[in-house]
Amino acid sequence: MILCAGESLIDFIGEEGKGMAHSEFFRPRVGGSPLNTAVGLSRLGVNVAFLTKVGNDYFGEKIRKFLREEKVLSKYIFISQKRKTPIAFIALSKNKVPEYEFYRVNTSDLDINETDIGKIDYKEIKLFHFGSISLINGNTADSLVKIFKEFKKRKVITSLDPNVRENLIEDKKKYIHRLIDIMRDVDILKLSMEDLNFFFQEGDFEKFIKFLGRENKLTFLTLGEKGSLGFYQKKLYKMNARKIEKIVDTTGCGDAYMVGILYKIYEYRTLQLSESQIYEIMEFSSLLSSITASNYGGATSMPFVSDCLKYGCFINK
Repeated sequence: MILCAGESLIDFIGEEGKGMAHSEFFRPRVGGSPLNTAVGLSRLGVNVAFLTKVGNDYFGEKIRKFLREEKVLSKYIFISQKRKTPIAFIALSKNKVPEYEFYRVNTSDLDINETDIGKIDYKEIKLFHFGSISLINGNTADSLVKIFKEFKKRKVITSLDPNVRENLIEDKKKYIHRLIDIMRDVDILKLSMEDLNFFFQEGDFEKFIKFLGRENKLTFLTLGEKGSLGFYQKKLYKMNARKIEKIVDTTGCGDAYMVGILYKIYEYRTLQLSESQIYEIMEFSSLLSSITASNYGGATSMPFVSDCLKYGCFINK
């Protein structure tokens, strides 16, 4: 089983092309980067659980109901009796770029604690993925680091997607220190260009890998319409973006790429990979990302097996 961990929230989606300032109507959708990844894996037939904390409110129930319907295991979805479920507003600009505004002060996602993580059955989990805004602050950030270290001790494959949201980070120095430590030690790292520029102002992927000491570890960089880069065993890999007829919404594209990486690694059951397998991972991840861009929404736009089969892609269910 794969365990994904991090924030779950309600995204209020604005009007396409009007951006945040000019949208008058917002539609509620279940969201959160690690949640999107969990849903994407489940839609491809992977046995996946999600670790998060929601409020005992309407939005919390909406998230739990959605995940049940998506067949994501809910045994590690904890409920806060005192804190509300976080929300975020998202609107696409004219250039299809998502604009974000988060409301998560003293919210449920910040309070995954020792009691909660004490309920984890580490023996049943073969791959652990985490990241995003849950690592910024609160009890949850400390708890996720503890979980990560426990999985490392147990030699379970670990994966990180930082998915940086700089406007939410109050203690930048502390956040960078925490994330750099994790990025040096995690087995699989996926970055966006925005992530790279935040942590390493030179914006040089290969230099950043050397700075982290990840020359032999599996690392990916997504570049949007320019494709993606991979680095493994001191070699750089390049993959073009999959062309699609029309880009509808880029929300969740990075999460879909992460789904492709995790799906393939879970299928291989090893981190000892051949060159052909690296290219296979990147090609499959690019396909999932492009399918997601052709649909509207985050979690709801994650591809199903049937979507992949349309492109002649074999899914090993």
